[in-house]
Amino acid sequence: MKRFLALVPFALILLGCSGSSDNTTVRQDAPSSAPTVAQNQENAKPPAASPESATPAEATPAPDEQAKGKEAPPAAGKTMTVHKASNAPGGVLLRLNLKEGAGYTFVSTQNMEQEMEGKSTPSKQETTMTVKVKKKQAADYLIETTIDEVSLTDGNTAQSGPTPDSSLAGLRYETTYDAQGRQKKGASKTTDARLQQLTSIMASLEMGFLGLEFPEQAVNVGDSWTIQYDFDAITRSLPPGSKIEGSKNFPMTYKVLKFENEGGKRLAVLGVSMNGDLKMVFSMGDPKQKPLTMTLNTKMDGTMRVDTETGLPVNSSIKGVNDIQSDILKLKQKMEIETRLKK
Repeated sequence: MKRFLALVPFALILLGCSGSSDNTTVRQDAPSSAPTVAQNQENAKPPAASPESATPAEATPAPDEQAKGKEAPPAAGKTMTVHKASNAPGGVLLRLNLKEGAGYTFVSTQNMEQEMEGKSTPSKQETTMTVKVKKKQAADYLIETTIDEVSLTDGNTAQSGPTPDSSLAGLRYETTYDAQGRQKKGASKTTDARLQQLTSIMASLEMGFLGLEFPEQAVNVGDSWTIQYDFDAITRSLPPGSKIEGSKNFPMTYKVLKFENEGGKRLAVLGVSMNGDLKMVFSMGDPKQKPLTMTLNTKMDGTMRVDTETGLPVNSSIKGVNDIQSDILKLKQKMEIETRLKK
């Protein structure tokens, strides 16, 4: 159970690092006409206009012209709400556009300060992982993710330098996503026992490609979309009586801050935020044992740059805090996470 509790905030970290199924609901405030792929490629080209035309201040309409997002009613499963800043035509249609057989390597550096039992321990973890497109069928991608290398430096090893973690290297799992980065239902799997709980959480939450999902319609500067992750889904694989009290949804919001050009690529710069509270009650599987209660407060904010041609996150920078309280575990995690696509 303690290992499971530790995996819940880890799953949130995966969401923050970067993102459907039949029960995913998509809502939007203002109608928009999604461009064709050809139109999207045209929109994604570096504009002839001056760079200033892409700044958020000029591209975002006045407050009285902005459409307000509708509140998504409570519903089983994950939902997405799209907030359109204006009714401006065009925009960029963000989609995964990957080649079968292609591999992409990401390097993530996580600096964390963990406070537990009155002690504060700093640590640094660098993880290298490869994402390979094993199969492309229609608009779906079978993705194999392999953790290539993990090195850890904590308060005990700071003098000797980073230590390789062989227990994580070589871990591999497969997931199927559609072009919007939405995980296909029940498509996250692994044969490695060390990853089965994590992939089960990922499948239950229907986590998107590298924690990222794209809205159905094209987006302009100022537009945003919020994904409500249904954490009640996690308890369905636990002993009867396990539940989440209060809010069961955990919101993650992406907002288009601007578009910019770099190295011949057109990049969408997204603001990313994830803020929420959960109270989870775990049944111990024995009516004679008292249920275990855990509260989790998470706040994460940062930016992510996405290649508009491939849909791949080029890099991201996230800062956040996890505050976890339970009968057996009380800790606070302060973290800074930098992730980049290795060239």
